[in-house]
Amino acid sequence: MSRLVIKAKCMKVLNEAGRVGTDDEAIQHGKNFYKFMFGHHPDLRVFFKGAENFTPADVQNSDRFAKQGNKNSPLILYFLNRQKLLLAVRIIINTYDDPETFRAYARETINRHIKFKIDRALWLAFFTVLVNSLKEHTIVDEEAEKAFLQIGKEFSDECLKHIVALNLCN
Repeated sequence: MSRLVIKAKCMKVLNEAGRVGTDDEAIQHGKNFYKFMFGHHPDLRVFFKGAENFTPADVQNSDRFAKQGNKNSPLILYFLNRQKLLLAVRIIINTYDDPETFRAYARETINRHIKFKIDRALWLAFFTVLVNSLKEHTIVDEEAEKAFLQIGKEFSDECLKHIVALNLCN
């Protein structure tokens, strides 16, 4: 598949269950990913300070996940913007057919995450979590799943190259 076809397959799925926006459905899409991650991968909660013990129900009902942003609460702005991860995913997918920008975004993502000391294996694993989350809310056929995982592998590969170039231990 060409990069353009891979991108299109992923965007079709994201437009069904991974939208970003201000309407209720898009807001719920953002919550759905966090609910899935917190429920199926509780070990990842450590990256969400103050929400380490949250359940999926807590995510659904918490003001911290319900607010787009509150200037009085840096934690909400920094960690728990309900659509932050989906927005990043959409940027990754939308730049896939522009390899230079795609790789630059991977490097910039690492630069923004250095302080979290994220295990190298998680950069690729994230895309499996994403696909499994999307499968709970829409049909992800085999080709679309392969497309997401291909993008995930290339994104992860660039992240790992940058981690090595920066001489980071994580």
